[in-house]
Amino acid sequence: MLVVAFMAMSISVRSFGAEPGTPIELWPNGVPGGQAGLGEEKDTTKPTDSLIAGKRLIRLGNVSKPTITVYRPPADKDTGAAMLVSPGGG
Repeated sequence: MLVVAFMAMSISVRSFGAEPGTPIELWPNGVPGGQAGLGEEKDTTKPTDSLIAGKRLIRLGNVSKPTITVYRPPADKDTGAAMLVSPGGG
Protein backbone atom coordinates (compact mmCIF):
# COMPACT_ATOMS: atom_id res chain seq x y z
CA MET A 1 0.00 0.00 0.00
CA LEU A 2 2.40 2.60 -1.28
CA VAL A 3 -0.39 5.17 -1.40
CA VAL A 4 -0.87 4.86 2.37
CA ALA A 5 2.83 5.58 2.93
CA PHE A 6 2.51 9.00 1.28
CA MET A 7 -0.87 9.98 2.69
CA ALA A 8 -2.25 13.24 4.02
CA MET A 9 0.55 15.31 5.43
CA SER A 10 -2.14 17.96 5.72
CA ILE A 11 -1.52 19.44 9.15
CA SER A 12 2.25 19.90 8.97
CA VAL A 13 2.45 20.42 5.23
CA ARG A 14 -0.17 23.16 5.12
CA SER A 15 2.23 25.34 7.04
CA PHE A 16 4.65 24.93 4.11
CA GLY A 17 2.01 25.98 1.56
CA ALA A 18 1.23 22.53 0.17
CA GLU A 19 -1.45 22.18 -2.45
CA PRO A 20 -3.92 19.30 -2.08
CA GLY A 21 -3.91 16.59 -4.68
CA THR A 22 -6.88 14.85 -6.19
CA PRO A 23 -8.99 12.94 -3.64
CA ILE A 24 -8.72 9.15 -3.99
CA GLU A 25 -11.82 7.10 -3.20
CA LEU A 26 -11.10 4.41 -0.61
CA TRP A 27 -13.74 2.11 -2.06
CA PRO A 28 -14.48 3.09 -5.68
CA ASN A 29 -17.00 0.24 -6.01
CA GLY A 30 -18.87 1.15 -2.83
CA VAL A 31 -18.20 0.65 0.87
CA PRO A 32 -18.15 -3.05 1.78
CA GLY A 33 -21.33 -3.74 3.72
CA GLY A 34 -22.43 -0.13 3.23
CA GLN A 35 -25.99 1.04 3.55
CA ALA A 36 -27.89 2.29 0.52
CA GLY A 37 -29.82 5.54 0.63
CA LEU A 38 -27.93 7.36 3.39
CA GLY A 39 -28.57 10.68 1.71
CA GLU A 40 -26.21 13.55 1.03
CA GLU A 41 -23.18 14.14 3.25
CA LYS A 42 -23.98 16.99 5.61
CA ASP A 43 -22.83 18.80 8.71
CA THR A 44 -24.85 17.35 11.61
CA THR A 45 -23.38 19.66 14.27
CA LYS A 46 -25.95 21.05 16.69
CA PRO A 47 -25.80 24.60 18.08
CA THR A 48 -25.65 23.05 21.56
CA ASP A 49 -22.48 21.00 20.79
CA SER A 50 -19.44 22.05 22.79
CA LEU A 51 -16.51 23.92 21.30
CA ILE A 52 -13.20 22.08 20.94
CA ALA A 53 -10.15 24.24 21.74
CA GLY A 54 -12.47 27.24 21.43
CA LYS A 55 -13.56 26.33 17.89
CA ARG A 56 -16.73 24.86 16.46
CA LEU A 57 -16.47 21.14 15.76
CA ILE A 58 -17.89 19.91 12.46
CA ARG A 59 -19.72 16.60 12.62
CA LEU A 60 -20.01 15.22 9.11
CA GLY A 61 -22.72 12.61 8.69
CA ASN A 62 -23.93 10.26 5.96
CA VAL A 63 -20.41 9.69 4.63
CA SER A 64 -20.76 6.98 2.02
CA LYS A 65 -17.80 7.79 -0.26
CA PRO A 66 -14.75 8.22 2.01
CA THR A 67 -11.65 9.62 0.33
CA ILE A 68 -8.01 10.28 1.08
CA THR A 69 -5.97 13.16 -0.29
CA VAL A 70 -2.20 13.40 -0.64
CA TYR A 71 -0.71 16.79 0.23
CA ARG A 72 2.78 17.21 -1.26
CA PRO A 73 5.08 20.00 -0.09
CA PRO A 74 6.90 22.24 -2.54
CA ALA A 75 9.88 20.48 -4.14
CA ASP A 76 12.41 22.46 -2.09
CA LYS A 77 10.75 21.28 1.16
CA ASP A 78 10.04 17.68 0.10
CA THR A 79 12.17 15.36 2.26
CA GLY A 80 10.30 12.19 1.33
CA ALA A 81 8.91 11.85 4.85
CA ALA A 82 5.20 11.23 5.25
CA MET A 83 2.55 11.49 7.93
CA LEU A 84 -0.85 9.82 7.92
CA VAL A 85 -3.67 11.81 9.53
CA SER A 86 -6.78 9.76 10.21
CA PRO A 87 -9.54 11.88 11.68
CA GLY A 88 -12.88 10.32 12.12
CA GLY A 89 -15.04 8.33 14.38
CA GLY A 90 -16.68 4.99 14.43
